[in-house]
Amino acid sequence: MTFAVIANPKARLFATDRSTLDALYSITSGKGLLVTPTGDEALREELRELMAEDPEIGKERPRFLGVAGGDGTLSRVVDALLDVWEHDRLPDILPLHGGSMNTISKSLGNRGLPAEQLAAVVAGGATHRTRRWTLKVGAKRHGFLFGAGIIPRYIQAYEAGGDTGPRKAATVLADRVWDAIRGGADAEAFFRKTRMDVHVDGRLLPLKEWLLVAVATSDDLGLRFRPFAGLLDNPNTLGFFASASSPVSFASDLLPFRFGRKVRHSLAFHALGREVRLRSPEPILYNLDGELEQAGTELQIGLGPAITFVLPPNARPPRNRLGPS
Repeated sequence: MTFAVIANPKARLFATDRSTLDALYSITSGKGLLVTPTGDEALREELRELMAEDPEIGKERPRFLGVAGGDGTLSRVVDALLDVWEHDRLPDILPLHGGSMNTISKSLGNRGLPAEQLAAVVAGGATHRTRRWTLKVGAKRHGFLFGAGIIPRYIQAYEAGGDTGPRKAATVLADRVWDAIRGGADAEAFFRKTRMDVHVDGRLLPLKEWLLVAVATSDDLGLRFRPFAGLLDNPNTLGFFASASSPVSFASDLLPFRFGRKVRHSLAFHALGREVRLRSPEPILYNLDGELEQAGTELQIGLGPAITFVLPPNARPPRNRLGPS
């Protein structure tokens, strides 16, 4: 077996168009393996089976692992992979767009539809490889994009009604910013600050109430907002941004992020580091790669193992790519 594909049948694209999943199956037939686990434990069992080698019957580990789904699917697969697989023998990951946003995959320069992406890599063209370190969130979770404060509330508003995608994501953000500017009735609740002590590499930040706290090893937070200036030039670090701005000020802060620049005022904090620790009087609601989760009153975010991504020939990888595979 040269490769395997893990597909999330509940991902937005596959749930609305079964033919896409059929196309992936056709490409893997006779060359690899397509699996559609229905939960985290089933996913771990599939990965254990893929990890098992048997030279007598020619069973080898897959050369790369395709992940067909969105950001949440990618996060769950990486989480399970790091749980059951030796970290020094991790397979390359090929992200296949199947979710509503695919923010992490797009930040790697990946483009196209899942079947096209997989077919191009299987055909043996000049693929690209790039690396991202994972975030280790709490004791067990791993991902690439973490957000607390306003970010989970934004995700809740985005997912309300079930109709998701880049257009809705932009519309929800624009509506909330406009509410803040005109002082709409919903603005106060949406933009309320979260009381939290924030430590970055052991240093306690001076403020106690935050509009948002974002930590990432991917430079794009979504919708091409990039608040982590310099992250790609500093391997094995995490990007950090926190803001205590007013809602109206925060709206103006968004513009520099479109150009990957820092916000420069006393209520905004940027850093590149190794560890972030949060402490709050209430349980901490956060977003990790598009999924809402809740921790206790303390949460540590650090660096986990690196993942190497393989990308199709038409990808436009960032400047820290590893070169052709």
